[in-house]
Amino acid sequence: MKSGPSKIVRRVLGLLWIGLLRSTGCLRFVKWRLRSEGSVLVLMCHRVLADPYFLETHSPADIIVRECSFRDLIRYISSECRVVPLHDAMPGIVGNKVQLVLTFDDGWSDNYTHVFPIVCKQGLPITIFLCSGVMAQNLPFWPERVAMLLKVADPTLSTDAIKTEIESLKSASPAHCEQYLGRLAARSHTNPENVRSAVDSTLSWEQVLEMQSAGVGFGSHTHTHQILTHLLLENVRAETQTSKALIEQNLSRPCDCFTYPNGNWSQQVRDAVADAGYKFAFTTEAGTWSSNNDPLAIPRLNVSEENIVGWNKRFSSAVFDYHVFWKAWRANRHQTPFLQRALAALHLQSARRIRAEGNIS
Repeated sequence: MKSGPSKIVRRVLGLLWIGLLRSTGCLRFVKWRLRSEGSVLVLMCHRVLADPYFLETHSPADIIVRECSFRDLIRYISSECRVVPLHDAMPGIVGNKVQLVLTFDDGWSDNYTHVFPIVCKQGLPITIFLCSGVMAQNLPFWPERVAMLLKVADPTLSTDAIKTEIESLKSASPAHCEQYLGRLAARSHTNPENVRSAVDSTLSWEQVLEMQSAGVGFGSHTHTHQILTHLLLENVRAETQTSKALIEQNLSRPCDCFTYPNGNWSQQVRDAVADAGYKFAFTTEAGTWSSNNDPLAIPRLNVSEENIVGWNKRFSSAVFDYHVFWKAWRANRHQTPFLQRALAALHLQSARRIRAEGNIS
């Protein structure tokens, strides 16, 4: 069996495609369409790290942006978009620029050390979604602990192999993940509780309060970052309600916005989030926030280093426009290829012509 194109080949072909879309004006067109429809784009970020920390983190690459790339990104969206606080977003309202909301999941400490100074300098609003039960903790989430233990057990293991292992565990129950971690710890002769990481830690309540006083918004990302669709309803309610209560208690403000861990949600989970008192909830599904969206299932667009840099590994406005504006526009059209829409239109025209000819005869 022939193997598919390598990752490098796919990357090159992808960048060539983006270049074609830009040169033909397609990216500019979809940006205009989204603006004229009053669409709101919600960016989903996680971590921003300076270059030296890239070698130390155990987080997957698809949730990380380099600090230098993030600075360029912030400058670009400041000029191209109207970046608004989450609660000020107005889906359906047409302006001279696309409305954009900046969100950060998990509550990593680099949101304070790297993100906060940059957005403050630019005067941009952001919202950070916290896991109230893992504040100020080291290696707080199981994917980073799994990655760390796999690297210890087998230093030759590739990044892709580690990513595959973590992705497969996301469909498992919390109990299975804990058992897997125990077996992995025994195999690597390492106790995750005794391992310290200078990079992979979460915000403290003190840091959160300082950022809040400067205008940063905060919401809930559950209490302990459990994938809610794997839990019993009573545990879903505990995760959503406990987090809301703790955030409101520590920040002395209402907490009415929520993000689903890993983007996993169902009607039952959505109803539990509504019952907990949240007004807005965000998924990881691509698309735009429009006036007819369910406010408890708002789409977002992921931002990582790979989907904002170009050939030279520096920020590329064309790559960003493709992964944000183009993909949001495509998602709004239910992923229907242009050719299929064109053929459907031709079929309809033919059917009408045949009916008309039949009536004439």
